[in-house]
Amino acid sequence: MNVTVVSALPIGLSLLQPARASVSQGQTTDRTVPAGTVLDVRLKTTLDSGASWVDQPVKAVTIADVAVDNRVLLPAGTEVTGKVIELSTARSNRVGRIGVLLEQVLLGKRVLRLQAEVEGALDGRDSAVRLPLANTMVGRGLIFSTGRDNVRVPAGTILRLLLKKPMRVS
Repeated sequence: MNVTVVSALPIGLSLLQPARASVSQGQTTDRTVPAGTVLDVRLKTTLDSGASWVDQPVKAVTIADVAVDNRVLLPAGTEVTGKVIELSTARSNRVGRIGVLLEQVLLGKRVLRLQAEVEGALDGRDSAVRLPLANTMVGRGLIFSTGRDNVRVPAGTILRLLLKKPMRVS
């Protein structure tokens, strides 16, 4: 079984772990995106530790087709949703932090459960530049943090997700 991800990030791919190109037989069925598949998504929601709130909806879209055995299962532009799971504003003795969990893929009228970890983030304006934010994994979510400033992750930021469990599409 071959998994193909047509990336829109030729330079950015070298900054993060390379996309997985194939998986072993028996890991998935015909209409399943296998564990280990990389999804690059572009945030549609701006996140700001000074203005966002816990449980704020977060939206993103895939920026490349994901195909299994030459069949596109997740076309570019597929919506991915989640929420803010942790938040603290910057103060004199605290750092600005914002935690995000992406947990669903909206494919037509179907809602698919997404179980993925965020491998990294890139500034969406120039994929060769990493965001100037430290990021730390917490469970399946991603925490952005800074020193004494509030965190701002603009819409357009690209997140690289790694599927931890297969996602059945049909």
